[in-house]
Amino acid sequence: MTRQTLLLALAIAGATLTATQLTPVAAALTDNSQAVVKIEDATPKDGGLTLDKVPALDYGTVTAGKIYNGFNQTGSASGDLAITDARPFDYTNGWTLTLALGQFKDASGAALETSTLSLSGTANQAHFSLDGQVATDDTATIITSDASKRGTQILNGAQIATSLKQTASQVKVVNNTVFTAPLTWTLAATADKFASL
Repeated sequence: MTRQTLLLALAIAGATLTATQLTPVAAALTDNSQAVVKIEDATPKDGGLTLDKVPALDYGTVTAGKIYNGFNQTGSASGDLAITDARPFDYTNGWTLTLALGQFKDASGAALETSTLSLSGTANQAHFSLDGQVATDDTATIITSDASKRGTQILNGAQIATSLKQTASQVKVVNNTVFTAPLTWTLAATADKFASL
Protein backbone atom coordinates (compact mmCIF):
# COMPACT_ATOMS: atom_id res chain seq x y z
CA MET A 1 0.00 0.00 0.00
CA THR A 2 2.78 2.37 0.89
CA ARG A 3 4.79 1.45 -2.20
CA GLN A 4 1.88 2.00 -4.59
CA THR A 5 1.26 5.41 -3.14
CA LEU A 6 4.91 6.36 -3.65
CA LEU A 7 4.92 5.26 -7.29
CA LEU A 8 1.80 7.25 -7.99
CA ALA A 9 3.29 10.31 -6.46
CA LEU A 10 6.43 9.94 -8.58
CA ALA A 11 4.37 9.54 -11.72
CA ILE A 12 2.42 12.72 -11.00
CA ALA A 13 5.60 14.59 -10.28
CA GLY A 14 7.08 13.41 -13.57
CA ALA A 15 4.02 14.56 -15.49
CA THR A 16 4.23 17.95 -13.88
CA LEU A 17 7.88 18.27 -14.80
CA THR A 18 7.23 17.33 -18.41
CA ALA A 19 4.40 19.85 -18.75
CA THR A 20 6.63 22.61 -17.39
CA GLN A 21 9.40 21.84 -19.85
CA LEU A 22 7.03 22.08 -22.89
CA THR A 23 5.55 25.52 -22.04
CA PRO A 24 6.74 27.90 -24.91
CA VAL A 25 8.50 31.20 -24.16
CA ALA A 26 6.42 34.20 -25.41
CA ALA A 27 7.83 35.68 -28.72
CA ALA A 28 8.80 39.39 -28.93
CA LEU A 29 5.88 41.51 -30.23
CA THR A 30 7.91 44.45 -31.67
CA ASP A 31 10.86 44.78 -34.02
CA ASN A 32 12.53 47.52 -36.05
CA SER A 33 13.25 48.05 -39.76
CA GLN A 34 13.76 51.13 -41.95
CA ALA A 35 12.31 52.94 -44.96
CA VAL A 36 14.81 54.26 -47.49
CA VAL A 37 14.63 56.88 -50.23
CA LYS A 38 17.79 57.44 -52.27
CA ILE A 39 18.41 60.52 -54.41
CA GLU A 40 19.72 59.80 -57.88
CA ASP A 41 19.11 62.85 -60.05
CA ALA A 42 20.01 62.06 -63.64
CA THR A 43 18.64 65.40 -64.84
CA PRO A 44 21.33 67.91 -65.82
CA LYS A 45 21.94 70.26 -62.91
CA ASP A 46 20.12 73.18 -64.50
CA GLY A 47 17.42 70.96 -66.01
CA GLY A 48 15.62 71.08 -62.70
CA LEU A 49 15.27 74.85 -62.97
CA THR A 50 12.08 75.70 -64.87
CA LEU A 51 9.92 78.73 -65.62
CA ASP A 52 6.41 77.29 -65.24
CA LYS A 53 4.14 80.31 -65.66
CA VAL A 54 4.44 84.00 -66.57
CA PRO A 55 1.77 86.71 -66.32
CA ALA A 56 0.29 88.89 -69.04
CA LEU A 57 0.20 92.63 -68.32
CA ASP A 58 -2.79 94.86 -69.07
CA TYR A 59 -2.63 98.66 -68.91
CA GLY A 60 -6.26 99.30 -69.69
CA THR A 61 -7.56 102.08 -71.93
CA VAL A 62 -6.30 105.60 -72.60
CA THR A 63 -7.47 108.52 -74.72
CA ALA A 64 -5.86 109.49 -78.02
CA GLY A 65 -4.53 112.63 -76.36
CA LYS A 66 -2.45 110.53 -73.96
CA ILE A 67 -0.84 108.77 -76.90
CA TYR A 68 0.16 112.14 -78.37
CA ASN A 69 1.32 113.67 -75.07
CA GLY A 70 2.68 110.65 -73.21
CA PHE A 71 1.31 109.14 -70.02
CA ASN A 72 1.86 107.04 -66.90
CA GLN A 73 -0.66 104.27 -66.40
CA THR A 74 -1.08 101.70 -63.64
CA GLY A 75 -1.75 98.20 -64.91
CA SER A 76 -2.56 94.74 -63.65
CA ALA A 77 -1.08 91.26 -64.04
CA SER A 78 -3.20 88.42 -65.29
CA GLY A 79 -1.84 85.03 -64.30
CA ASP A 80 0.90 83.97 -61.91
CA LEU A 81 4.67 83.94 -62.03
CA ALA A 82 5.78 80.41 -61.08
CA ILE A 83 9.35 79.13 -60.89
CA THR A 84 10.51 75.63 -59.91
CA ASP A 85 14.00 74.87 -58.62
CA ALA A 86 14.18 71.09 -58.26
CA ARG A 87 17.96 70.80 -58.42
CA PRO A 88 19.80 68.87 -55.70
CA PHE A 89 21.72 70.99 -53.21
CA ASP A 90 25.00 69.65 -54.63
CA TYR A 91 24.65 72.71 -56.85
CA THR A 92 24.45 75.94 -54.90
CA ASN A 93 24.30 78.45 -57.75
CA GLY A 94 21.35 80.82 -57.71
CA TRP A 95 19.32 82.08 -60.64
CA THR A 96 18.07 85.23 -62.34
CA LEU A 97 14.92 86.14 -64.24
CA THR A 98 15.22 88.72 -67.00
CA LEU A 99 12.49 90.45 -68.96
CA ALA A 100 12.78 91.83 -72.50
CA LEU A 101 10.21 94.28 -73.88
CA GLY A 102 9.44 94.71 -77.56
CA GLN A 103 7.67 97.65 -79.20
CA PHE A 104 4.00 98.38 -78.65
CA LYS A 105 2.41 98.05 -82.10
CA ASP A 106 -1.11 98.10 -83.51
CA ALA A 107 -2.53 95.68 -86.08
CA SER A 108 -1.09 97.72 -88.96
CA GLY A 109 2.39 97.64 -87.47
CA ALA A 110 2.43 101.27 -86.34
CA ALA A 111 4.61 101.52 -83.24
CA LEU A 112 4.61 103.73 -80.16
CA GLU A 113 7.73 105.54 -79.05
CA THR A 114 9.80 104.25 -76.12
CA SER A 115 7.80 102.56 -73.37
CA THR A 116 9.02 101.67 -69.89
CA LEU A 117 7.44 98.97 -67.73
CA SER A 118 7.91 98.82 -63.96
CA LEU A 119 7.21 95.67 -61.94
CA SER A 120 7.37 94.82 -58.26
CA GLY A 121 5.96 92.26 -55.86
CA THR A 122 6.85 89.82 -53.09
CA ALA A 123 4.96 86.62 -52.29
CA ASN A 124 4.66 85.51 -48.68
CA GLN A 125 5.95 81.99 -49.31
CA ALA A 126 8.36 82.75 -52.14
CA HIS A 127 12.04 83.36 -51.50
CA PHE A 128 12.38 86.09 -54.09
CA SER A 129 11.12 89.56 -54.90
CA LEU A 130 10.14 90.94 -58.28
CA ASP A 131 11.59 94.39 -58.78
CA GLY A 132 12.76 96.19 -61.91
CA GLN A 133 12.16 98.36 -64.95
CA VAL A 134 12.57 97.54 -68.62
CA ALA A 135 12.37 99.83 -71.64
CA THR A 136 11.44 99.13 -75.26
CA ASP A 137 13.92 96.89 -77.09
CA ASP A 138 15.88 96.32 -73.88
CA THR A 139 16.35 93.55 -71.32
CA ALA A 140 16.50 93.94 -67.55
CA THR A 141 17.03 91.61 -64.61
CA ILE A 142 13.88 91.69 -62.49
CA ILE A 143 14.64 88.87 -60.01
CA THR A 144 17.89 87.63 -58.50
CA SER A 145 17.65 84.62 -56.18
CA ASP A 146 20.33 82.86 -54.13
CA ALA A 147 18.32 79.63 -54.52
CA SER A 148 18.37 78.92 -50.80
CA LYS A 149 14.79 77.70 -51.13
CA ARG A 150 13.90 74.86 -53.49
CA GLY A 151 10.64 73.61 -54.93
CA THR A 152 7.93 75.56 -56.76
CA GLN A 153 7.50 79.19 -55.77
CA ILE A 154 4.52 81.22 -56.95
CA LEU A 155 4.00 84.97 -57.09
CA ASN A 156 0.28 85.49 -57.65
CA GLY A 157 -0.80 87.97 -60.30
CA ALA A 158 -2.72 89.93 -57.65
CA GLN A 159 0.57 90.48 -55.78
CA ILE A 160 2.33 92.00 -58.81
CA ALA A 161 2.30 95.80 -59.09
CA THR A 162 3.03 97.23 -62.53
CA SER A 163 2.92 100.54 -64.38
CA LEU A 164 3.62 101.78 -67.90
CA LYS A 165 5.40 105.04 -68.70
CA GLN A 166 4.76 105.93 -72.34
CA THR A 167 6.70 108.55 -74.31
CA ALA A 168 4.63 110.89 -76.49
CA SER A 169 4.01 109.36 -79.94
CA GLN A 170 2.76 110.92 -83.16
CA VAL A 171 1.27 107.67 -84.42
CA LYS A 172 -2.15 107.94 -86.09
CA VAL A 173 -4.73 106.29 -83.86
CA VAL A 174 -8.48 105.74 -84.20
CA ASN A 175 -11.06 104.51 -81.73
CA ASN A 176 -10.57 100.92 -80.58
CA THR A 177 -6.95 100.77 -81.72
CA VAL A 178 -5.12 98.21 -79.59
CA PHE A 179 -1.37 98.23 -79.04
CA THR A 180 0.41 95.10 -77.87
CA ALA A 181 4.06 94.41 -77.07
CA PRO A 182 5.89 91.09 -76.74
CA LEU A 183 7.39 90.18 -73.37
CA THR A 184 10.19 87.63 -73.18
CA TRP A 185 10.90 86.12 -69.74
CA THR A 186 14.19 84.24 -69.38
CA LEU A 187 15.19 82.13 -66.37
CA ALA A 188 18.88 81.26 -66.08
CA ALA A 189 21.21 79.80 -63.46
CA THR A 190 23.98 82.06 -62.23
CA ALA A 191 27.69 81.15 -62.25
CA ASP A 192 28.12 77.50 -61.38
CA LYS A 193 29.13 76.48 -57.89
CA PHE A 194 29.53 72.87 -56.84
CA ALA A 195 29.37 71.89 -53.19
CA SER A 196 30.07 68.45 -51.82
CA LEU A 197 27.61 68.00 -49.00
